[in-house]
Amino acid sequence: MDKKVVLGQFFTKNSVWLQPQVSLFILKSKCSVVYDPFAGGGDLLNAVADFGFKKKIGLDIDRTLKWR
Repeated sequence: MDKKVVLGQFFTKNSVWLQPQVSLFILKSKCSVVYDPFAGGGDLLNAVADFGFKKKIGLDIDRTLKWR
């Protein structure tokens, strides 16, 4: 069976989801850490790389993706 089906993986690609209102919400939060518990290929973390976060944390159920 396909690994994506078994693990229930649905990858969000690029920064299509990063609409102006989402960017504004993130910036106003003044968070210093960005955390993605379903990091996959890291697209969401990469999309906010220029927002000034001090720390980036990604996790994923798929150990081959090399997240903690």
